[in-house]
Formats: sequence, structure tokens, C-alpha cells
Amino acid sequence: MTQVTVTLNSQLLTTLEQIAQAHNCSLEEVVMAALQAYVLPSGTTLDLAQLGEAMLRALEETATDQGPDEHITVEQAEAMMALITLGHDLWTSLVGVPPGSVLTEKASARQAAVTSIVQLLRATLTEKGVMRWWTRPRSHLSGSTPLGLLPPDWTPDSAAFRKVQTLAEADCGFAAT
Repeated sequence: MTQVTVTLNSQLLTTLEQIAQAHNCSLEEVVMAALQAYVLPSGTTLDLAQLGEAMLRALEETATDQGPDEHITVEQAEAMMALITLGHDLWTSLVGVPPGSVLTEKASARQAAVTSIVQLLRATLTEKGVMRWWTRPRSHLSGSTPLGLLPPDWTPDSAAFRKVQTLAEADCGFAAT
């Protein structure tokens, strides 16, 4: 059995609750997805009931803890949800480094760019729809996929990424009408 310890505080809890609400799922499901994406070895399964009980114990301890609050930024929370939406392999292909790696300036810029597109797409598509969006051939891209259009050294300022971003905006605008 794998044991994982995560420091839980009120700000992190609030952020996780907001993410759960935005994705119409339980707090336990968000935490489970984050742990599976970031921390646990692939193929590891979690018991949702045990996770919920562990979270309740941590919350009780947090309520009595007067130590300094560690926090997660909004950008980190949004990137975490983008990772959960895309999955490990697609995220790694897009950002150029696996989840949990130290981000270079270039990888950090890519993470922010990919996260912004995922957020845009999540407004009109399901999680599976967002994943498929990156890998589905498009006539607007001459039969290429948004993922395939991005060269290994892409940046948010590159013409290829701007083309992908324009396609995402167009697809979401069309779906909203």
C-alpha cells in the first residue's frame, strides 16, 4: 500500500473546493485525480471512502493548526485541472516536460498557454472532448491535429500556437451560438 502525505490548509481546501464546484464533482474526486496525475505511480488505485476519511482527519488537524499557511496559487490550481483534464501523456506532449518536473521558463510559458486553451475548451466540451480536440484532424489545419501542428520548440508567441489558439476560440464560439 502506498502512503502519501499532503499538507492541507484552509486556502488549499478553498481552492480545491472551487475546482470541484467548477467541474461538478466532489472534493474527493478532485484530490484523487490530482494524486493520480501528480503523485502516485501509474496503475495505482485509490479508495474514495478512505481518501475522504483521511481528508476529514487532515481537516480536523488543520482547524487546530495555527502554523503558517502554505498556499497554492490560482495559476497552479488551473494548471492542475488542465493536467487532470488532459492526462499525463497529452500534457507531457504539449508542455514538453512531465507533470511534477521543475519548469523552465519556456515550459512554464507553455503550461500557461495550454492551460488557457483547456479552460476555454472546458466551457463548451467535456473532459474527453477536450482531450479529443487536441488529437482530432482538422480541415482548418490542412488535416493536421492541433497537437501535431505544434513543433517541439513551440512557444506561446509562435505562429503555430496562435493558429491553435485561434481554432480553439473559433470552436468555442461556434459551440456557444
